[in-house]
Amino acid sequence: MKTGAILMLGLLLALPFAGSAEPPGVFSFAGAVACKSLERGFFAIDADDGRKFTPINLAKEFAVDGLRVQVTARARNDAVGIQMYGTLVEIVAISKLPEPQRP
Repeated sequence: MKTGAILMLGLLLALPFAGSAEPPGVFSFAGAVACKSLERGFFAIDADDGRKFTPINLAKEFAVDGLRVQVTARARNDAVGIQMYGTLVEIVAISKLPEPQRP
């Protein structure tokens, strides 16, 4: 009986993640890092679909204006920044994308 209850509890806890490759609140996008000159200057990420993000933890190796990146992030609605540019996000994973080929 205890084993069945434990298995049922585990199944119920896993249901919110079923069919989703990412945990709740986490999303992915591709875009380009952009150096903004507002305030004292900061790096943002402009997504290919037009959304704008200000990462709170962009690693120095990715702080390159124009760098194409694939990002998995979590919106930080519990934090504020002075930049007031797009959505404040915490980067969960980031990788460089290949540069587009020019004709």
